[in-house]
Amino acid sequence: MKIGDKIILSDSKSKKWTVQGVYKNFAILTRPKGKSYYYTIIDFDKRIRGASDRLFDFCDYMDTNDVKTRLRDLAGETDLKVEISIRNRIQLEDWIVL
Repeated sequence: MKIGDKIILSDSKSKKWTVQGVYKNFAILTRPKGKSYYYTIIDFDKRIRGASDRLFDFCDYMDTNDVKTRLRDLAGETDLKVEISIRNRIQLEDWIVL
């Protein structure tokens, strides 16, 4: 999986996600939603995906620099401790790279 790849997640009913960033065991994917977008964060080690645990998440997941920073946050390389939301996480079954 690399930046720009189109992905179909097994649980997303053939909706195409675009990989915005990959770092260590994490990836951030987006897909369009009208004039906005949905995003999901994948943790390959825990085999889960979901939104960030930040209540007010000011990260622009379409911005390359924001994505790089958030991936470093997830990897524990910054002072900001960010995880995938416990309430909104789901098991990551499988995916297809198109």
